[in-house]
Amino acid sequence: MQDKVVVIVGATGGIGSALTQKLAPTGVRLVLAARDAVRLTTLAAYSASKFGVVGFSKCMAEELKRFGIKFTLFYFGGVDSPFWDNVNLKVDRKKMLSPETAANAIFFALSAEPQAVPMEINIQPDSHLFF
Repeated sequence: MQDKVVVIVGATGGIGSALTQKLAPTGVRLVLAARDAVRLTTLAAYSASKFGVVGFSKCMAEELKRFGIKFTLFYFGGVDSPFWDNVNLKVDRKKMLSPETAANAIFFALSAEPQAVPMEINIQPDSHLFF
């Protein structure tokens, strides 16, 4: 994976932190972004809407594909992360995905064969299934 550059938005908590820790030893070049500069610095080296991130990512994928740059969109529902620490909703965090589960899915996409592009990956806790 040494030839890959991975941008992680939200690198100081939850999925981002788990993914950063999983990818760091692989030699991938990491670009880390977070709201908490102190935690980001400690980690070593979100506040756009999800729709904005999706639209931006799809636009960037179209613009940059001629340079061999690939994008994968991930949709995770209910990940037990620090996001929920100060949310005043009744949520059962035991039923949520773990940050490690999300990091494993991202690692899987990054490990795809060079000719493969996992364009979108959607992983939900079984408590969120609707079909």
